[in-house]
Amino acid sequence: MPRLAPLALLLLSACGQDGNHPAPGPVTQDEARAIVEAEEMLEERRLSLEQLRNVPALDRAPAQDKDGRGAQEDAGS
Repeated sequence: MPRLAPLALLLLSACGQDGNHPAPGPVTQDEARAIVEAEEMLEERRLSLEQLRNVPALDRAPAQDKDGRGAQEDAGS
């Protein structure tokens, strides 16, 4: 029996967590890895400040007629 103890210890030490068993926390190791990979992908796609400066601004102001009234004012009259 004492000869089996080292073998049992060796076999038990080979048992580890696979990616589907929950890690200490609310997500599994596979889910945590996927979150990190998604974060890295988003960082790669993020625009630099220089790229943002070169993006043309969108004019979202309502169009005005020659009297300076907006489209909403014309609808009420």
